[in-house]
Amino acid sequence: MLAVSGAYTSLPALDYQLTDHTWLLNHVPVEVEEHWVEWIGTLRADQMRHANLVLLRVLHSQNPELAGDAEQLGLTQHLNKLFSLLQLSGIPEYWEADILAGSVLQHGAIIRQVSRLPKFHNTKGYARKPVDIARLETAASYCQR
Repeated sequence: MLAVSGAYTSLPALDYQLTDHTWLLNHVPVEVEEHWVEWIGTLRADQMRHANLVLLRVLHSQNPELAGDAEQLGLTQHLNKLFSLLQLSGIPEYWEADILAGSVLQHGAIIRQVSRLPKFHNTKGYARKPVDIARLETAASYCQR
């Protein structure tokens, strides 16, 4: 999952699936539990809780108990590439972006890894352009090539 907080968007309120099978949500679909707050800090946990642009890739894993396997790496690499390609249509305005990797087991979601993405910055004189479905679909089409 890629959770972006403070993103300037023009997106539908409902969950939406892009053509590359990435889910687009306006919230993080798992609870940021208290032990995560201890590990990553209150500020970062609050940013994740209030993410308004969330991209989610899912896969029925052969080994959901394993952390950092090739399946998780492939999913997070796709999200990172998708977010990077989104920058080609104009740098989105946002506060922070984090990649979260883990599994959903019988007893709930397990987040095993959180990584902060490098911040993209706009240059002087840029025109504000919200992230919308069209921009995300264009990035997704480039991602599949």
